[in-house]
Amino acid sequence: MKNIRPFVKKLNGRRQFKRIFGNSGKRKGLSSGFVILKKGCLVGVHNTAKKEEILIVLYGKVQVSIAGEHFTLKDKMVLYIPPNTLHNVKNIGAGLSKYLYVTATVM
Repeated sequence: MKNIRPFVKKLNGRRQFKRIFGNSGKRKGLSSGFVILKKGCLVGVHNTAKKEEILIVLYGKVQVSIAGEHFTLKDKMVLYIPPNTLHNVKNIGAGLSKYLYVTATVM
C-alpha cells in the first residue's frame, strides 16, 4: 500500500461539484466531494453501487429522493444511504445549498 499522508483542503470555489479526495470511479476505498446546488437544481438520479454514502448538509435545504420516499435535510443534518440505492438530491431552499458526501466501499 502506498504511503498516504494526512492532508487539508479548503472547501471554496464556485464549481457545482468538487472532489475532495478519492475517485468515484474506483470500486474500493473512501471518497468525498463538496456540492453546491443553485435553487431548484438537481444532482441527477444515481446509484451508490457497492458503496454506502452519507450526505452532510452544511447550508441550505435539500430533498433527497429514494424509492419514492423524500427526505428533507437542512443545515447540520446527515442522511445515510445504503449500498445499491438509486437516489437524487434537489435544492428546495430559497438560495444556494451546500453539502458534503462521503462514500465507502462495503466489504
